[in-house]
Amino acid sequence: MQDCRKQTIGSRHSLVFHLPNGHKPGTFPTSLADKQPPLPTIIDSVNWRTGSFHGYRSRHTPLSLAEADLGPASSGNPGRLPVVDNRLSVYDNVPDNPSENEGGSDAERTSEDFEVSQPLAGEDVSSALDGILERISGLQQLLSLWSEDVCGEESRTGSSHDSPAHSSTASSPSSPSHIHLEVQQPEEAEGRSQRRTLPKPPPSHRPATLKGQRVFGAPLLLSMRQTGEALPPCITAALRYLRADCLDQVGLFRKSGVKSRIQLLRELVESDPDGVSYRGQSAFDVADLVKQFFRDLPEPVFTGRLCESFLHIYQYVPKDQQLLAAQAAVLLLPDEHREALQTLLHFLRDVVSRVDENHMTPTNIAVCLAPSLFHLNALKEDSRSGHRKRRLGRPDQRDLSENLAATQGLAFMITEVQRLFQVPEFWPGQGVSPEESREGPVLQDGGDEKREEEIRRLKRSTQQLLEEVQEGRPGWESQPGPEPVDLAFRQGWGDAPLRLWRGSVEVDAPHRDVLRRLLREQPLWEPHLLRAAVVQTLSQDTKVYHFILRGRGPRPPQEHLLLRTWQDDPLSGPLYLSSESTQHPQVQPGGVRVHVHSCLYQLEPTGAIKTRLTHLCQTDPRGRSPAWDREVGGHLLASGLLAVRESFRADFKETKI
Repeated sequence: MQDCRKQTIGSRHSLVFHLPNGHKPGTFPTSLADKQPPLPTIIDSVNWRTGSFHGYRSRHTPLSLAEADLGPASSGNPGRLPVVDNRLSVYDNVPDNPSENEGGSDAERTSEDFEVSQPLAGEDVSSALDGILERISGLQQLLSLWSEDVCGEESRTGSSHDSPAHSSTASSPSSPSHIHLEVQQPEEAEGRSQRRTLPKPPPSHRPATLKGQRVFGAPLLLSMRQTGEALPPCITAALRYLRADCLDQVGLFRKSGVKSRIQLLRELVESDPDGVSYRGQSAFDVADLVKQFFRDLPEPVFTGRLCESFLHIYQYVPKDQQLLAAQAAVLLLPDEHREALQTLLHFLRDVVSRVDENHMTPTNIAVCLAPSLFHLNALKEDSRSGHRKRRLGRPDQRDLSENLAATQGLAFMITEVQRLFQVPEFWPGQGVSPEESREGPVLQDGGDEKREEEIRRLKRSTQQLLEEVQEGRPGWESQPGPEPVDLAFRQGWGDAPLRLWRGSVEVDAPHRDVLRRLLREQPLWEPHLLRAAVVQTLSQDTKVYHFILRGRGPRPPQEHLLLRTWQDDPLSGPLYLSSESTQHPQVQPGGVRVHVHSCLYQLEPTGAIKTRLTHLCQTDPRGRSPAWDREVGGHLLASGLLAVRESFRADFKETKI
């Protein structure tokens, strides 16, 4: 055994690995253990991929015999290692053997089989390697802290990391800007360190989250305030496109569209809600877009307060009483939710009417849309956020019952949509005839005295409203509204339990031109006008005026029959237009008769071609709740003022061209 070992040591070319004396199989050789402090230098030419280094030489160790053989050739270049091709694996356990360094020429040392020089006395390659690895470990800890701080996590201030390879302690930096590396150069005898600051990476440019959604995720009340309709115009246009061109598509609302196209269409709608066009789009993409709109609402179209009530109607109420119960529940919905539901159900009724072509029955439609309309998943999490079997993938009996009730209820509402939004028979006021419900006297032929009394009442109301226009009047409360309209309201005006709204805006036109536009050019600023006419001229400045506006959303047309008076002479006082509702025997009902309690436009010149237009109004639109008047009434008044203002800007552009 000893002979074989000596032969192995004597043969340099065949030496690959050496087992020291007393080595126990399965354990790490003790001769490689780190028993000495690390060397004060860093190996700067280690190839960590191959596990080898080139030309390692200690600063305080004499040259080896191989270096001495080179003689003066090495002295002329002291900073360069003399044997550049000398390779020694840092993982080899080669003992010191002076006999291996006997003679040899340069050609032999640079031949195919490299002559490995004798390890230098006092060197501990493993110890130096361990020191480098410990330095790298400390660097990794610093970089980990840096990464955590950059990612926005809590910085761990006050902690320190001691590096065993250094005598000094490296403190944990509190921010990335304080991170640095200490690198020792071999030529620095005094151990001075050179600091290299790591550059702070540029901030990551992540797409900003849209906090104020204009369409998807926005409440229905926002659309009602902006346009007077429950559904945004872009969603109404989508329903109109599907109704006109896509009702014959097999599996409409059942077949899924292409996700990438739907996302692109959604981004177009959000970026330009008023300018988006669905012409040429896939029917299934647009149908999925509509489903996403209702699914992304902050609360379901049935509202979070009444959603379970609708489900209970189709779970526990007898079938012959379900229609009355549903009619009563519909009346409890907020106005914007009721109108959105009515618009959607009428559209779905049109889809079902083409069942022979699209194969979509009321039940098929309900299966596809019920989760989006009732927000079933959110409803379950809110009502029972604790121990749920559905978290294990197994819905319980209550889940199945709610899903079935939502599907059956939606199918029932699609079928009975014509009667669903009618007032139930038991509702108070159903026995009152239309004649008894009308406001104001019905004037027959020869009712001149009543008409004169009505005119005097209008004059008195006008004087009271002119006083309220003055600044500093008590009782007015400011209300946020669209810019640049100044919006305010007052409670307790007159006998009606409605707010008296006031809005004012500056118009770029002379005050007499503004009055003429209000009196005779209503089509220029009222986009929903269907027809208008003067019914009767009572005097030079008093007339009976009748006009009809197109119904917004599913509502029928709105009819206005007004007794109005005005003043157009600046010498007599401020210019104004005042009106209130009246009756006339020659005018038959042509829609829902709106009752105007008080309405006044006052015009004050603020310059040569500028006018301060102020509008006071107290109106009952019929069929609206007091909450609608509080939330929406003022915004619609402001929208009307902005429409008058924009009509003059359009005239200016046309004149300039």
